[in-house]
Amino acid sequence: MLGNEGIIFMTEKPMGRPRRNPIQIDESGNRYVEESVISQSNTGRVYVPSDWVGLRVRVTLLDK
Repeated sequence: MLGNEGIIFMTEKPMGRPRRNPIQIDESGNRYVEESVISQSNTGRVYVPSDWVGLRVRVTLLDK
């Protein structure tokens, strides 16, 4: 009779592709990502993690 020794059962959904720019935390404890703005018609777009949807975020220009 065989037991379950040495068998690992995956109960969690596998994670998607890892972020190119991971979420970082500054000295104040705020989470942030550094991204390049992507052009979209006459405006720009920045992708943020999906769990930030509906929350307030701040976009700061780093390069000029």
